[in-house]
This record gives sequence, structure tokens and C-alpha cells, in this order.
Amino acid sequence: MYGLIRNFEKRFGPQYLQRGREYYQQGLGKSIVRDKNLVTAQVEGNSLYRVGIDLDSGAMSCTCPFEDNCKHMAAVLYALRANKEVDANKLFAPLKEKQKEELEEIIRLMVLEDPELAIYMNP
Repeated sequence: MYGLIRNFEKRFGPQYLQRGREYYQQGLGKSIVRDKNLVTAQVEGNSLYRVGIDLDSGAMSCTCPFEDNCKHMAAVLYALRANKEVDANKLFAPLKEKQKEELEEIIRLMVLEDPELAIYMNP
């Protein structure tokens, strides 16, 4: 297990750990995906925030307005400690069985759901 997952508490103030634990226990961490040492997640708060964590370097980011390690990051780390993430290889494995037309439809629906993804469509 990565050291960050075992010992992340020292990087957070007590109030952020408590709120992060509450967020984790309430299931507010969504779509927690791990691809080797990189983790991406969404956490519900006043808005839906995106969290990124590099387990090797310990670098973390969140789209919330707080400029330091926040409760959203703590919630994701509690989820990782409890093995609540989805492995990217398992997540994407079923796509290998899809036909080109099915993949195009999946991508179309994803872009309609999140228009920001359209930037990946045009080189």
C-alpha cells in the first residue's frame, strides 16, 4: 500500500479530516478511479468537485476554492484506504469487446453529458 494512503492524516488539519471522513461515510466520493499510481474522483459538496491524487509523488489537487489540502481530498483518501476505488483496467476492459459503432455511441453520449470532453475530439 502506498505510504500516502497509510499516513495521509498528518497532511490535513483536524477539521478537514473530520469532514472528509464524514463525506466518505456519507458516500459523497463518486467515480473514484485508480490507474496505477494516479487517482481521479468526483466528490459532492456545495458543488461537484474533481480530485486528483498522484500516489507516488503525493501531489493532490481539487477544483474546490480551498487552496490547501481539503476535505474532498481527505474523503477520497479514506475511500482508497477502504479499497473503494475502481481499477481503471477493470473499468475499461469491457470496451475491448465493443464494436466501433458502439464505442462511437458511448463517446457521443459522454460528450453530450460533459461537453468539456469535446476538446479530446479535435486534435
